[in-house]
Amino acid sequence: MNKDIWTDRQVMLDESAFEFHHYLDHVPPKVEFHQHPFYEVFLFLGGNVSYTIEGKTYKLLPGDILLTNSLDIHRPEISPGKPYERIVIWLDERFFEQLRAGGDDLASCFADAARKDYRRIRPDQSSLIRMRNLCAQISQAQNSRAFGSFTLVCAYLFEFLVEVCRCYFNTSDTVQEDVTENDKINGILAYIN
Repeated sequence: MNKDIWTDRQVMLDESAFEFHHYLDHVPPKVEFHQHPFYEVFLFLGGNVSYTIEGKTYKLLPGDILLTNSLDIHRPEISPGKPYERIVIWLDERFFEQLRAGGDDLASCFADAARKDYRRIRPDQSSLIRMRNLCAQISQAQNSRAFGSFTLVCAYLFEFLVEVCRCYFNTSDTVQEDVTENDKINGILAYIN
């Protein structure tokens, strides 16, 4: 898979209502708390990272997926020593509208995760392999100039999101490991809300 160069940009540039990025940083980037008006799927591939979303900090293991709802306040805390690798997918509301007409709401896992205030998925090995293969196909199609490449990117992305939703809704609500509450951030969020 091709690797993108990380920037601190938090706005979408792509007119297609989504962006797909595969990042690998050997020097940990400094990322401040931020929010954006679109959804984010974060597939953690490697490094030493804890990720805070809306006052909860998740200690990540390779293969973990985080679902960030639009406007959630979040940031990674990256410790040096290991390369920091992840796949980040940004999805605008327009992306999901295409499918809702057909009865499938692929944003439902984001809404449910926000409602439950628990945003991590730890997929089983076979699901993770399928999702990583789909990410490789998305990357390959995204970097191709062949006829139908954009259509393939969308098709693979839809399939990836179906897999994410299935993993999310098949995960027990009681599996909430490696999560800590940050009282200071929770107080700030309560004040903002």
